Amino acid sequence: MIHRSHCVVVAEIGINHEGSVETCAEMVAQAAWAGADAIKLQTVDADISYDKNSPSYTLFKRSALTPEETAQIFQQSRRLGMAAFTTAVDPVTIDWVDRLDPDAHKVSSGLLTTTPIVHYLASKGRPLIMSTGMSTEDDIQDAMEAARAGGATDITLLHCTSLYPAAPELLNLSSIPWLADRWNVRPGFSDHSLGDEAAMLAVVFGATMIEKHFTLDVTRPDFDHHLSLDPIAFKEMVRKIRVAEKMVGTPGRVMSDAELEMRRWAHRVLVVTRDIDAHTALLDSDVTYRRPAKDVEPGGLPPKELRRVIGCCVSQFLTAGTVLRPEHLEGWK
Repeated sequence: MIHRSHCVVVAEIGINHEGSVETCAEMVAQAAWAGADAIKLQTVDADISYDKNSPSYTLFKRSALTPEETAQIFQQSRRLGMAAFTTAVDPVTIDWVDRLDPDAHKVSSGLLTTTPIVHYLASKGRPLIMSTGMSTEDDIQDAMEAARAGGATDITLLHCTSLYPAAPELLNLSSIPWLADRWNVRPGFSDHSLGDEAAMLAVVFGATMIEKHFTLDVTRPDFDHHLSLDPIAFKEMVRKIRVAEKMVGTPGRVMSDAELEMRRWAHRVLVVTRDIDAHTALLDSDVTYRRPAKDVEPGGLPPKELRRVIGCCVSQFLTAGTVLRPEHLEGWK
């Protein structure tokens, strides 16, 4: 199951295994080592989905895993504590993938406008993750309507810029909270940029899922190796994401116990500037504001009360430097 206690980090293996189940198994092992929460494959029947003259046909035709191999990879992922799912794009493939009990179904950016398939995936009753690259607001609305009509209630929309790689100035991470507000869903980020900076920043923008391409060797040609992270770099990205989550915290002014303790003595309070006899009215020159000693008891009057204090009579003798408190002033309320 995809855990939601923190930002879910998905290692997008895709077809970077190049059709080798052994390579894929090694990638799964390395993804677990790197701290991924889930792995994702791409399971496409090229004969159904692509024209034979399409570059995608050749690439996907020679990189397909069988149902048995896919089941093996899913089982391995779960043994290692990770969720497992894939992108399947035709009903026949979706059906056999669904029998493998994936933790979610994924709608790729290129599939988002194929609303009959979106509806069909939603009808399987599993969490639905949809990437929004190349899609207009109307496209996303159509896909959301199809998903909800199909029965989907657990939907994550991933902001995505479908360029390989996507330049920093084209990422527009501000779309992440917009997706959440516009469609009342969990937002995430499918990252096609180089490096890990965008993934860390996406967390600050509210991403609850980060999908990042994963490889064992970034120097390999073709596929998505060139924009992927290898295990060491992926592990570092996960570390930064977890740091970012701690930095984000929760909305509002929330102070830790340590900060509250520092506040006790770091904020200025009103003090008297000279010895003051009991029942003496305070003058402007008798009061100032000062940071107290660290061991002072709390309860000193704050500087905002200065104008109210002036003219009040003290109830007892006060030595110079005494922190003014309500009990020091006659009739103070």
